[in-house]
Amino acid sequence: MNTLIAHIDEFVVSLALLLTLLNTVRLVRGASLPVRRLPAALVVLGPTANATLMGAGHLFENSYHAVERLLAGTYTYNFRQYSLFLMGVVMLAISLYILRQLSNWFSGIPGSERKAVQATLAIVAVSAPTIAFTPIGILPTLVSFVSLLAHPFVMKNRPSSVSALATEMRMEEPIR
Repeated sequence: MNTLIAHIDEFVVSLALLLTLLNTVRLVRGASLPVRRLPAALVVLGPTANATLMGAGHLFENSYHAVERLLAGTYTYNFRQYSLFLMGVVMLAISLYILRQLSNWFSGIPGSERKAVQATLAIVAVSAPTIAFTPIGILPTLVSFVSLLAHPFVMKNRPSSVSALATEMRMEEPIR
């Protein structure tokens, strides 16, 4: 078990990349709209990496050290411990919500992209202030920014204007 703990960061990053690949394949195959694979992978990277880093990494490691201190008789539950667990649970929950919204977006459910973007911005708002306390706090913020930057490029044949949308909907006159 000590070998796993000693290399938990490498394990979690590898797991995050593997799960990003699997989630991208799952979401792209289940998409009912035409989706570009590389931008979709970058969009899926943010929530998958955050869920893996915060779920498998952050929560596991903090739980392990809490149990370790509990067995040694030195464990004290305080606000720091509470906030570490709360941060992991909040980030995990938001990341899973984003993955659900991405699935809905790729399936053509209206409003899903907006909800995914808003939730991604919430992750940035929660994780960005942690950069001042710990350098690892930049990871959730960074992968969320990558995800946000890729959003406009995911869908193929995305209407670029209202008139293009009106033409696509086969309206007589474009809306001006």
